[in-house]
Amino acid sequence: MSKDNPSKILVLYRASQKDWSFPKGHIEQGESINEATLREVGEETGLEVEIIDLPLPLLRYVHPSVGPVELHLLLAKSTDDRKLRTEFGGDKLEWERVDKVSEKLSYRLGDYFNRILPDILRISSAKAN
Repeated sequence: MSKDNPSKILVLYRASQKDWSFPKGHIEQGESINEATLREVGEETGLEVEIIDLPLPLLRYVHPSVGPVELHLLLAKSTDDRKLRTEFGGDKLEWERVDKVSEKLSYRLGDYFNRILPDILRISSAKAN
């Protein structure tokens, strides 16, 4: 979530993949999910974030080239939106209204986001007040 506007969620256009996603990546040896999240968000967006303690369901699927994938997504809030920058040329980062995020996402992420949207709306409205 944006520090300046908690009703906005950051989405990432990955030029190399030609898709819209969330900042995410792989857990490195010895890292916790939270540590990996903080590192990956920092690498891909330049942002420092605070993880919001909201358990989100695990997303499991089979990727055609890598096989089974388990995706642990965490909700986080930026501590300073001014630090936003992309990691790779051609990538884009956009703050999207929470009720429009799923329309932007590629693959099964849009369906997943729609399932968790009620919880996200509850948290974002609480953070806005």
